[in-house]
Amino acid sequence: MHNQRLIADRFELGPLIGEGGVGLVYHGRDIQNDLPVAVKMLKAEVGQSPEMVERFYREAQALRDLNHPGIIKLLATYEDDTQHAIVMEYMDGGSLADYLAHYGPLAVERTLDVALEAADALVRAHHLGIIHRDIKPGNILIADDGTIRLTDFGLAHLDGLDPITKVGKIVGTFSYLSPEGCNRQPLDARTDIWSLGVVLYEMLTGRRPFEGNGHPGGIVRAILSDPVPILNRVRGGVPPALETLIHRMLAKNREMRIGSMRQVAAELEAVRNGSSWQAGSASFMAWSSFADPSAGRGGPQGGELRQVPVTTKVLVPPPRLNQTRRQRLLDALNRGLAFRRQLTLVAAPAGFGKTTLISDWISSTGQLAAWFALDEADNDPLRFLSYLLMALQQVNPNIGRLLQDVLGAPQGPPIPVLLPHLVNDLAASHLLILVLDDYHVITESEVHQILQYLIDNQPPSLHLVLISREDPPIPLPRLRVRDQLTEIRQRDLRFTASEVAQFLQDSMHLELEETAIATLGARTEGWIAGLQLAALALQEGHSEAETFIAAFTGSDRYVMDYLIEEVVRRQPPNVQTFLKKTAVLDRLTAPLCNALVGREDGEELLDYLDRSNLFLIPLDHHREWYRYHHLFADVLRSTLNQSDLESLHWTAMVWYEDNGYYYEAVQHALERSHLTDDPGDVERLISKVAAETLHGG
Repeated sequence: MHNQRLIADRFELGPLIGEGGVGLVYHGRDIQNDLPVAVKMLKAEVGQSPEMVERFYREAQALRDLNHPGIIKLLATYEDDTQHAIVMEYMDGGSLADYLAHYGPLAVERTLDVALEAADALVRAHHLGIIHRDIKPGNILIADDGTIRLTDFGLAHLDGLDPITKVGKIVGTFSYLSPEGCNRQPLDARTDIWSLGVVLYEMLTGRRPFEGNGHPGGIVRAILSDPVPILNRVRGGVPPALETLIHRMLAKNREMRIGSMRQVAAELEAVRNGSSWQAGSASFMAWSSFADPSAGRGGPQGGELRQVPVTTKVLVPPPRLNQTRRQRLLDALNRGLAFRRQLTLVAAPAGFGKTTLISDWISSTGQLAAWFALDEADNDPLRFLSYLLMALQQVNPNIGRLLQDVLGAPQGPPIPVLLPHLVNDLAASHLLILVLDDYHVITESEVHQILQYLIDNQPPSLHLVLISREDPPIPLPRLRVRDQLTEIRQRDLRFTASEVAQFLQDSMHLELEETAIATLGARTEGWIAGLQLAALALQEGHSEAETFIAAFTGSDRYVMDYLIEEVVRRQPPNVQTFLKKTAVLDRLTAPLCNALVGREDGEELLDYLDRSNLFLIPLDHHREWYRYHHLFADVLRSTLNQSDLESLHWTAMVWYEDNGYYYEAVQHALERSHLTDDPGDVERLISKVAAETLHGG
């Protein structure tokens, strides 16, 4: 205690009411008007440091500059040789920390009032370039009328002045530190957004979201690595929009955090008024983005697009007739399911029968299964999540209802905020297998992060299957150590001698000598695509099967081109024409094929190709949509010249546009523009979509 009881001949010191690391706070009285005040005095030992004295008066400067009803008011400052004091208005309601300690969580309405007042005050501070950097309940004071005042700007950073703390030094109170603060990175206004998010969570639940083991190191680890707790498991009755906002404020990557305190305040106001963006319902597929033809794949260009989803992407492929049953692999898959492993990874190069195997397994298990066939466009995280929900809802319509409502909202939350809701829905579901086919096409880190989140928070009711040509960027070693991973690799997928014989005899209806079968199996190294290509060539009249097989080299880099050319050349002219002209399509249906070929027998020809096992893969049980085997399509396309490609892409574009498939229309327009250096059709389509969207089309 100081001997002098009067500061600046005006402010009388009363009892000590608070103490921090650098200062003492006294209840005082302004003797000029007999009003209570709070006097903050720098500790004597701290006052020996010029840096701490400078910091002390920076707080006074910040309060003087702010002059906001939600921020404690500065009345005076005082300095002499031994004392440094700041005199502020006195709040007799204590702090928010005191209230929470005595009474526990606040009502939702009161939480919104306090948070909105704090956010409004911080909007003012941030506008003036002042970052508080120590938002916590102890620094939120309560006036006798229930309003709040922010205090303790001692750690504040003011624009135009050197930072109080340098990079590499932790700033703030541990439990309310942002991840970037824990990592000793430079701080900006988004650190206050994080801290206020922690306070919001604490007001609603009575506890902080990242508590760790209670020690500083454990708290920091929790802040950096633990997911945001699901609020509705701790406190019921919280509006979904408020829970979502808190998640957005607590995004660990500040680039994905809600962008400004002004936006926080606006959304708090909207929640309080019951007019948040979640009140509306958006069309499920109100998504998509078109890349500028002069740029690479990117975000939305020119507006949102309403399009018909391609339902065949989310249907389990039907098993083929006379398909070779690969019981040893089915048993391995079943063991993984029985042992409740999290993940099955089927990874091998193209043409090893990955999709066929999993399709056969799904049909034999009797388990609920969702299927998502990926393509390059699914690198758009919003499109990826939309189709993922669509796939899951094929087997359980209750999964993802909240997400469905908000995905298309113009100011909806970032995807990481939505994922806990998806995990909750999956946890409430029956045992479900989710298959992501062709995952190797995904290169976008945000989509990989969605997958990683699902794995990190995977409920026991979900078994995930990834089909890929390469290993996905997920922690496979960790899953192996925990016995949570079933792996089917290239060596597993190679056909054994008995499987080769079964395939050639039962599926391809070839009667060959055992030595010929063994030779063909050895030449192809059990590669099913090579086996199928060789068998097709043999079906087309090679009288000397042994001679053909002896000359066949499965490792020859040109063997596929040779065999496909052999197969195509031996087809009737109309089939050859059909194959080549439809090779530009990622998906085939009879009316579209008719448009490209200029004939009306597309349905009959697709049926012929399907029955003949000519690398045509049905995408639905009704056999309305198909696709070619990727390698088969690539080689077919290589037989087309530039003029053919330009014409076929233009015809496909027109058909898709006329039938409302705008995304596919733009893709073919892009392909054509790459050949002609004329982006006119791309720009026209994007303008058309934007105009229709603007007018509710």
